[in-house]
Amino acid sequence: MRQESYRDYYCAGGFADIRPGEKLNDKYFVIKKLGWGTFSTVWLCWHVEKNRFRALKVVKSAGCHKTTAINESQMLKLCKEEKEIVKFHELFTIEKDGYEHMVLVTEVLGCSLLKVMRGIDYEDVTSEALRQRRTETRAVAEGILRGLRALQRCDAIHGDIKPENILFTKPRLEMCDEALEMLEKILLEEDLPADSICANGKSSRIELSRNKRGEFKEIQSQIRKYKHKIEGLNEEDETILKLADLGSSTTLNGHRPRDVIQTLEYRSPEVITMSGYDYSADVFSAGCVLFEFATGAHLFHGVEEGATEQLTRMNLVIEELQGHPFRKGNCYQHLFKADGTLRRRHEFQSDEPVPLHLRRQLTDVYGWSEFHARRFADFLLPMLRLDPAKRTTPEDHLRHSWL
Repeated sequence: MRQESYRDYYCAGGFADIRPGEKLNDKYFVIKKLGWGTFSTVWLCWHVEKNRFRALKVVKSAGCHKTTAINESQMLKLCKEEKEIVKFHELFTIEKDGYEHMVLVTEVLGCSLLKVMRGIDYEDVTSEALRQRRTETRAVAEGILRGLRALQRCDAIHGDIKPENILFTKPRLEMCDEALEMLEKILLEEDLPADSICANGKSSRIELSRNKRGEFKEIQSQIRKYKHKIEGLNEEDETILKLADLGSSTTLNGHRPRDVIQTLEYRSPEVITMSGYDYSADVFSAGCVLFEFATGAHLFHGVEEGATEQLTRMNLVIEELQGHPFRKGNCYQHLFKADGTLRRRHEFQSDEPVPLHLRRQLTDVYGWSEFHARRFADFLLPMLRLDPAKRTTPEDHLRHSWL
């Protein structure tokens, strides 16, 4: 989730004005804002009946966002037995300033893969740094592939695999410390960070009535007891990757709300050509994510309305593009000749470098040795095959020797 910066989102059709200390659906005590995305804000809450933490995703009030929230809840229910998918608890509605908002309740997760990437020094290309990065990339690859395998077991297509939607689990003790720190600041009526509260982008304090102060102290006491309990168990929480944000998801044979899915930089050729998609579209996106995690750079720079440029880049970076797998696509006649070759190729300008093949990029641009570049390319290319019928599956790729 991104950090909030625009008050304009709090308007008709926009975000709900949520504040720490509110109790949503009579049982979720709001502690702090965890982050925000294009369509929602996410809040750390305490379930006062079950004495557990929950994450509440409060969706914008516009009708289209309600439909997406309902779809996401249905897909999460479908995947409820899969530990690699964020755990869903319930869906309800709240009314704020005369507008209705859908609220999805899930487990609390930690930082996203994107946040981890922002903390990596990709300019360090010493042998030790590259070795460490390869080790981390293997772990991330295994986690993502396990998540995609779990989705496939549930007959589900994610539709928007990208670093923001891949999250790490969060230790329960860390949740306790984060919540207790926030509650202490509120009880002392200190200035609170803007990104942990709500709308105006400025730090602020919460003025407490006697009753409200008592509520905060009671929640503080409950969390302290919970922390003491889990400390006594002396168990380490398992850290795994989980796939989240299933708002664009669908089942293999289910209703497709739109032909075009996926964020531009991770969009597969079958989606670009509008020729239909299945589980393998997620595998392509995952391959793009893993290249980005390993190098710090996008494999493809998406261009809206730029199908010819995107396909030209794929043709150079991955393999020779043949149009035959995309014959049923709405854009086939526009993009391909009768023999299956591209009708037009993007002409790169003098100040625009011609993309190198994936393996050449690893050696010539990112400082990898020929040996390690070849091995990583051998792992990625089956995920990035342009013909979706020839693309590897998560189950098969989890047995790849590079892992």
